[in-house]
Amino acid sequence: MAKSQDKTLREHRELIYAKNLYRCPQVGARIAMKDLSHYIFRRLLQTIPQFFGVIGFLFLLIHLAPGDPVLRFIGMAPTTPEYIARIRAEMGLDKPLYVQFIIYFEKLLQGDLGYSLYWHEPVLDVVLRKLPNTVLLMSFALALAILIGILAGVEAARRPHTKWDYIVTSLAVAGYSVPVYWLALVLMLVFAVTLKWFPSGGMLSPGSIITGPESIPEVLHHMILPGIALAASQIPIISRLTRQSTLDALGENYILTARMKGLDPRTIAYKHAFRNSMLPVVTIIGLQIGFFISWSVLAEIVFSWPGLGLLIWWTVGNRDYPVLMGILLIICLMVIAATLIVDIIYTRLDPRITYGGPQ
Repeated sequence: MAKSQDKTLREHRELIYAKNLYRCPQVGARIAMKDLSHYIFRRLLQTIPQFFGVIGFLFLLIHLAPGDPVLRFIGMAPTTPEYIARIRAEMGLDKPLYVQFIIYFEKLLQGDLGYSLYWHEPVLDVVLRKLPNTVLLMSFALALAILIGILAGVEAARRPHTKWDYIVTSLAVAGYSVPVYWLALVLMLVFAVTLKWFPSGGMLSPGSIITGPESIPEVLHHMILPGIALAASQIPIISRLTRQSTLDALGENYILTARMKGLDPRTIAYKHAFRNSMLPVVTIIGLQIGFFISWSVLAEIVFSWPGLGLLIWWTVGNRDYPVLMGILLIICLMVIAATLIVDIIYTRLDPRITYGGPQ
């Protein structure tokens, strides 16, 4: 009897929820925002143990890597064992590994990422100085990959089993098989060294003192080659998934109705078919963010782009543990934020998707 009453009460609440959502848009919007905020809160709670688990794994992995930061810090200068021991104690590397982790963890909870062993300044300052450059390059490359990938995929779906479809599919397979660093070297050799259309590296020309808005054209000129190399890693995946999802949507009944109404084929493909098949594309973009960041490291190293990728290269070479940990933590937060943003975008693309609802 109690179970029957609970079921009736739950059905009644669901009915009230549906009426509020569809009969009163203002109330429905407030309910949706409340559900979304609860979902974000739950997701953040779920990521806390994952985040700290990643911290422990990265700390152990970095400190077990071969190399001694003290000897790297001292260099070739003549030293004594007493001097090396004093430097090691000042860096806190004379303590057991678990004690070092506890000290690092306590400082991290206070917002302190540590002090750079090589640059002799706070880790957060070092990372934040390079982070905007990486975000700029990734944003440009991701926008380029999404634009080209979607256009190529939709056009291939519009004309299946034609020459254009075979060209897009073949290029997608070939592009997915080409390593980012190899493509970056080829682009540099052809367009920077041979044709001299673009600079071979850096963010600004050597000796340039241009700053502010006046530097935007020069920065864009330097960003084209690394942006293309980085975008090429995502274009094959986006184009193939867009082609398949759009091709599936073009076989639905509502597309047949749109054709019977005499709508333009391009309008049908982009406004109706692709718009209703965007969820798989958004999903794969969100899942590839982590790989995208790792590929950006390779592109930055090849083109000497002053971002986090080049900073990782320097910190690994100099055994700067605090800076390397800070970079990896920032990257981890970027991946978590990207997946959360993708989940939120779902509700905008498909109103049928809700987070929570009546309990």
